[in-house]
Amino acid sequence: MNEKDNLDRIIDFVLSDDTVDYGYYGSKALLPKRFLWWKRLEIARDIYEKYEKGIGKNSLLDFGCQFGFFSVFLSKEFKNVYLIETAQEYLDLGVYMHSKLGNGNYKAIINSKDNPSEFIGKISEKVDLFLFFDVLEHVRDVNQMLLNLRRISKSNTYLIISLPTENLIYLLLTMFRKEKGHINRYFVVEKALRESGYKLVEKRSLFMLFNIYLYRCGEN
Repeated sequence: MNEKDNLDRIIDFVLSDDTVDYGYYGSKALLPKRFLWWKRLEIARDIYEKYEKGIGKNSLLDFGCQFGFFSVFLSKEFKNVYLIETAQEYLDLGVYMHSKLGNGNYKAIINSKDNPSEFIGKISEKVDLFLFFDVLEHVRDVNQMLLNLRRISKSNTYLIISLPTENLIYLLLTMFRKEKGHINRYFVVEKALRESGYKLVEKRSLFMLFNIYLYRCGEN
């Protein structure tokens, strides 16, 4: 992986870019939240680089991309990048990031919040790598969505996933946030992945607050 495309470069860009409100990801954010977010991406980067040789490089899909921080880090590694969001303002943030730091090889797709699988019909190829950063806990009927995902997956498709553990420490840290909205606990998502035929390759924990996973699709 080219050094100029590493995650540190993207972090530096975000922290120095005053043209966009990055929320708690950026320079005006509370340091603990910002640290936890970037640390999750660093763990994901380490996992990706560990298994990179086994991952196809044709297509990458970032589900719930928002700023697309990690997909832009990987964008020059893949021929096609798909950015999926349920709100136009969030999708615009992903497009902004990819237009500034990406390879120009992205396609932005609005997805229905009530039908998480809607985007699948808009993808005309099998995807090599899916990114789900702090998003599957919000998905209704996550079992069905993961089953549908297999329609655009190969047997060697991988998923990098980040999920909050929502243990006591996590709940105390987030008790004053305005938006709650978590439908699934992490163990519910883990169970859905198993039942949908995905194989766990590696799982790491960040201070027992977040789990970062690598799953493999397996036989369809």
